Amino acid sequence: MLFQAGLFDSKNAESLRCTEVNRSLTFKFDENKVYRIQRSTHLANISNPDEYAPELLPNLTQLRDALNGPEFRAWVSSITGVGPLSGTRSSMAVNMYVLGDHLLTHDDCNPKSRNRRLSFILYLTDPGEPWLPDWGGGLRLYATKPASTADGGVFRIAEPS
Repeated sequence: MLFQAGLFDSKNAESLRCTEVNRSLTFKFDENKVYRIQRSTHLANISNPDEYAPELLPNLTQLRDALNGPEFRAWVSSITGVGPLSGTRSSMAVNMYVLGDHLLTHDDCNPKSRNRRLSFILYLTDPGEPWLPDWGGGLRLYATKPASTADGGVFRIAEPS
């Protein structure tokens, strides 16, 4: 698995976060009703020498390939029950949050991602400066229950906790 492959040993994680992401990726401001972030290019593009110097992103390239690889997809499929994941429609980017940026409560259901079967976030925080709960940013998952619209449509709403 990823952790056994050494992708997240302290040396590779530090290189990925500090050297590759902070020095070799470019970010653009992106905002909508759900988020306000600094977003990198789609990670498929980091192998494009016209946009990036791939040799400057070895750990990010390895991580991207591992997350899209058959072994990881089979593992995720087995623990989530979403069925086989082809890897042909994966979307990956690096997002950076600076003061004022945020990700609001949302359900990942929108017209652009209506075929999305799985979504996850991998946080690469600074091990030398552990994340403090007072800073916010905690991931909360909510159970949902089905509900019906007046015209018979079905949707899901968060259950009160």
